[in-house]
Amino acid sequence: MTGTVFDCAEAFLEASGHSHFDCLVTDVHMSGISGLDLREELIRRGSPPPTIIMTAFPTPALRERAQRDGIGAFLTKPVDPDELLATITAALSATRTTETML
Repeated sequence: MTGTVFDCAEAFLEASGHSHFDCLVTDVHMSGISGLDLREELIRRGSPPPTIIMTAFPTPALRERAQRDGIGAFLTKPVDPDELLATITAALSATRTTETML
């Protein structure tokens, strides 16, 4: 499994116009636009990749927004590395299964 790291959501948005990403792991609180706002922008642009979002400050309102926006997983920091890897693997597996069915 390989990954690409971006300094901010805006850098990801620039790159996402030129590349395909299989899964997005982001944070609620970032400099610039938030992880949830990033997801909304990706939805506006078309079909966003499966998204896993993390936060150190989970609130019911954030969970509701994440669920409404189709976030695949909402993880609370500190995130266990094994849990994160399992969540990414599940998101990728679900995407491949959906693509195979099409």
